[in-house]
Amino acid sequence: MIPSAVDYVCLMAYDFYGHWEGFTGHMTALYAPDGAEGIHKTHNVNSAVTYWLDGGCPRDKLVLGLAAYGRSFTLEYESDTGLGALTRGPGAPGPQTGEAGTLAIYEICAAIRQGGEVVWLDQQKVPYFVRGNQWVAFDDLRSMDLKVKYIEENRLAGAMLWDATLDDFRGSNCQIGPFPLLTAINKAMRTKQGDI
Repeated sequence: MIPSAVDYVCLMAYDFYGHWEGFTGHMTALYAPDGAEGIHKTHNVNSAVTYWLDGGCPRDKLVLGLAAYGRSFTLEYESDTGLGALTRGPGAPGPQTGEAGTLAIYEICAAIRQGGEVVWLDQQKVPYFVRGNQWVAFDDLRSMDLKVKYIEENRLAGAMLWDATLDDFRGSNCQIGPFPLLTAINKAMRTKQGDI
């Protein structure tokens, strides 16, 4: 069994959804929304963690992967902005990353400052951002804190971040200091576990 051969299993618990689906979905949802059917019941952090634990992975070896980027979509109809809205492909590339369908947290913060709407998905415990025909799933400080609480409640080994260069390393776009996501994760982990 894999866990007996490794020190840690780093579970990449993100990219559950992306523009390849043809409809909007959150890439890092903590839980499935009510009414999720079939495979969509498993497209969330809790389901992935449960799968590994039920498969025999020791809790103290399972490290939860968190994302410092968002997945973006181009909406088919600007009037349909909820979960499951039809899309026609990836979102516009970010000005620095240049990759259609993916935005760094610093690019998302800059876009939010230019207007649009951030919506909190209470069942899934994550936000998304929409402006015009652009729809972006991402994690913010609140959703990261909830994921750290989840790590603690489930006695997992810890957290990893993919990837630190996509966090707001200068602190100029999110305007809450350098590395806001990494700092929030570290602060929450220290609060829960003492110095790490």
